[in-house]
Amino acid sequence: MRILIAEDEALIALDIEAMVTAMGYQVCGVAARGAEAVLLARETSPDLALIDVTLADGSSGLDAAAAITAELAIPIVLVTANVAALATAAIPFCPAGFVAKPYSERSLRRALDQALEIQPQPVPNG
Repeated sequence: MRILIAEDEALIALDIEAMVTAMGYQVCGVAARGAEAVLLARETSPDLALIDVTLADGSSGLDAAAAITAELAIPIVLVTANVAALATAAIPFCPAGFVAKPYSERSLRRALDQALEIQPQPVPNG
């Protein structure tokens, strides 16, 4: 399974990449900005995207996730420090899961495994 990671903090992105690789997944790309994540998703067609809610330059992980799901039928797992606030937010797509910061390898694995069991459908534009 191929996973796209969108995380603006380089050390955290490396940590996530190492954990995901150790779990047996392949990382097909790492992005720090929302537009970069959308472009990488188009180019690499990942099986799942793991996206931090806040990305570099103030770009929104939620916007990136919405753009990706509008084009590709892949599950999105959101990474956030406040799952409760995010879960109740009005977002234009249904994420396959959440990972709360700080997270453990166990919680990350559980979120990825559960999300990969979901077969999402593309969200129509407009």
